[in-house]
Amino acid sequence: MKVKKSRVGLLVAAAATAGLILSAAAPASAGTYTWINKPTLSNATYKEPGQSTSFSRTGVKSYLAADGYYWDTTLWLGSYSAHGYATASISSKLSNQPTKVFWKYTNDPNTKTKVNLRVTLQGVPGGPTGARSASAASDSLPKIVDPSAVGEGLDVATAEHVGDSDGVAYWRGLDSAGNIAFLAVDGEYASSTTVTAEQFHETGVTLRTDGSNGSHQGVLVPEQFAASTDFEEAGLTKAGENLFVEDTPQATNESVVINEGGSSAQRQSRAAAQDTLTVHLFGAPQ
Repeated sequence: MKVKKSRVGLLVAAAATAGLILSAAAPASAGTYTWINKPTLSNATYKEPGQSTSFSRTGVKSYLAADGYYWDTTLWLGSYSAHGYATASISSKLSNQPTKVFWKYTNDPNTKTKVNLRVTLQGVPGGPTGARSASAASDSLPKIVDPSAVGEGLDVATAEHVGDSDGVAYWRGLDSAGNIAFLAVDGEYASSTTVTAEQFHETGVTLRTDGSNGSHQGVLVPEQFAASTDFEEAGLTKAGENLFVEDTPQATNESVVINEGGSSAQRQSRAAAQDTLTVHLFGAPQ
């Protein structure tokens, strides 16, 4: 299990060991409010505490201090959920919709190793920076997207529309740390998850959303796998150059091995590159 040990996480862990009670404090920065930032256990749901429910918000973001594709996070804003890896976010219009998060380490769901979880409300009114001032930097990115909620902060100059399916628009980009960001814009909601560039070349990046408009699952893959026929055999439909969607998302998690596409000559020319991709499809929210 690969876990990031940040200075903040170590301080929080030390406080917990000393028997101190950790609780949400006043907003730490303009426009945001963090309601949990402490070590947590896998395979559990964490709900927003009562002291923060009075704050209006335009969205929420969650972050697990971990790397790799064995991390499975479901984040809720009201009844709408986004299902991704170690990071997830949802942006919407200003409301008091409650938030919660569920996460598990899929390689060992009941592990007793704790991982730091941070969940932050976005767009809390009253700060001088406003709810999503960074959106003004892009003329094409849908205004419902809050760039500050995406991973380490979406670099809007890298945002690119990659395809549409069943009323959901999918986008990709890079966050400020160089991670691959994958976004889904579904009516009044915009969701995201991020993966490192290294993970992207091993698994692609998957994002599932569930709400009143139904369940949707998109998979963004590296270029060399875009022509593979394995996606169709796995029940995935091509919706963009490197985008595939699962028309009827399954109830349980599933992993699918995808072989490179293209002619044999094209595959040989890429012999040094990875020739299989392990795509993770997320099950229904728990």
